[in-house]
Amino acid sequence: MNILRLLALACLAFATGAAAAEGYPASPIRIVVPQEPGGTVDSVTRFVAKRLEMSIGAPVLVENRSGAGGAIGAEYVARAAPDGYTLLAASTNTQAMTPNVMRFLRYDPIGDFVPIVNMADATTVVIVPATLPVSSLVELAAYSKAHPGTLNYGSAGLGSSNHLMTEQWKSLSGADLTHIPYRGIAQAVQALLAGDVSMLALTTATAEPQVQGGRAKALAVSGGRRLALFPGVPTTAEAGFPVFDVRLWVGLMAPAGTPPDVVTYLNREVNRVLRQPESTQWLVENLHQRVGGTPSDFAATLQADHAHWAAVVTRAGIAPQ
Repeated sequence: MNILRLLALACLAFATGAAAAEGYPASPIRIVVPQEPGGTVDSVTRFVAKRLEMSIGAPVLVENRSGAGGAIGAEYVARAAPDGYTLLAASTNTQAMTPNVMRFLRYDPIGDFVPIVNMADATTVVIVPATLPVSSLVELAAYSKAHPGTLNYGSAGLGSSNHLMTEQWKSLSGADLTHIPYRGIAQAVQALLAGDVSMLALTTATAEPQVQGGRAKALAVSGGRRLALFPGVPTTAEAGFPVFDVRLWVGLMAPAGTPPDVVTYLNREVNRVLRQPESTQWLVENLHQRVGGTPSDFAATLQADHAHWAAVVTRAGIAPQ
């Protein structure tokens, strides 16, 4: 589906439903998180779901269906009835990364969904074990090339953000690290702490306890500016890799064919939740950035990111599996 068609559908959904869909919601809304509990997608979704439930006066349930880089949960929602009662907690992973590395993906990340709203962005940080004798991305690349075939990096699976972000950096730096995929980010973090992997690219909220606890070192952060949490850690641009400046987003999508008035209703209500002062405070405290906006705004982000990561996969020579 091309960008013009996607934007047209998103604009139609937003414009058609000036009022709430009549009788909606008449039963609980379920948001499927295609990752394991405790990660960034899960935590943002649960925070918004709880406040959305209070705002609309109907239950909003969160269900984790993890596996295959998010593909299992995303496919489940793509096949659900397009009635507004089953939604996807979409992310850069499920809509832009995983689809570019899975040969037999059973959902169309663009055509099988209608965007509702982009909820939040997450900053990323590169961490290494505290015992690894490097203090920058340049040093890590040099160290890996001086010890060929000995360093690994971890990820939450094929096509995950940890996987493709690191492959992007490898193609820029010439670093020599072998990919070790795990079933989830919690396992990958434990592998880094145990010394089984030497690098992880994580959301800042996930990396923070490891760095603050002295078990890992932060080498660089994305987002174009240094973080108060890690004042001495350079941005990826300052570290010599401006193209490696990656932000990950978390948004809501519905199965294609969902009534436009339902999409508009959900967009309006989630934006209302995101504008609440306690939401702003929670997002800041958890190192996320509020996004919000229209379905067409989100559609443009989806299309651009899908194209970006397709190019990264091609440049890195990653063969779809």
